[in-house]
Amino acid sequence: MTKKYAAELKLVDNTVTVKLITILKKYRNDAISNIRNDITNGATIFGCSFSGDEENFASLVNLYDELVAAGYQVELIEHGRVSDITFFKNWLNTLHEISAEIDEAEII
Repeated sequence: MTKKYAAELKLVDNTVTVKLITILKKYRNDAISNIRNDITNGATIFGCSFSGDEENFASLVNLYDELVAAGYQVELIEHGRVSDITFFKNWLNTLHEISAEIDEAEII
């Protein structure tokens, strides 16, 4: 993934494992060779925008959680700076709240 995103995940260790590829394949519709290259080159392994992309943003948070639970060290990058999962989860909750308010407004 060479495109720049507002929110990105990068691995601290560039070691390719079957377990890592299996996890990433669930979140990326990409060839295994491309995923492997992104890992070994230290490139972004998953990215998305902050707005208008709630599904991908949720995937980014879920992927982070899954990778950390599997023992991988992951960096969350926000607009080029290392960030914290708390910020990302709070933003995801905000997106859910906005979506719910829009749904409510459409019913009324």
